[in-house]
Amino acid sequence: MTEFVTFLSTGENTWTPVLQIMKSEKWSKVIIIGNEPFTNIFSEQRNVITIILKKDNSLKELTKYLENEFKTNLISTQVAFNMLSGTGREHMAALGALLKCGVGIRLVYYDNKVLEL
Repeated sequence: MTEFVTFLSTGENTWTPVLQIMKSEKWSKVIIIGNEPFTNIFSEQRNVITIILKKDNSLKELTKYLENEFKTNLISTQVAFNMLSGTGREHMAALGALLKCGVGIRLVYYDNKVLEL
């Protein structure tokens, strides 16, 4: 089964599509990347892992940090990845880390159902 990797950040208007993707499929695991206030909302849910971003890390440090987190938490060889929420810097770090982990990446979004790009 595929794992879902996504971001949550200050743009609350991006939360609804992310939540719809989370609910609409049976993911083996959901990994939410973001700042502490936002990821804490989901930390109690089953099969949800939250990765707290460190604000002042360089892009290289952030990529290495996420790579280590993914190596610890990913069990599948394929992830569904959504970048609707978060920043370009965070997206670059996560994408780089996922590629370094060697997993297949499907870009997903929500438009009345989960769709792939």
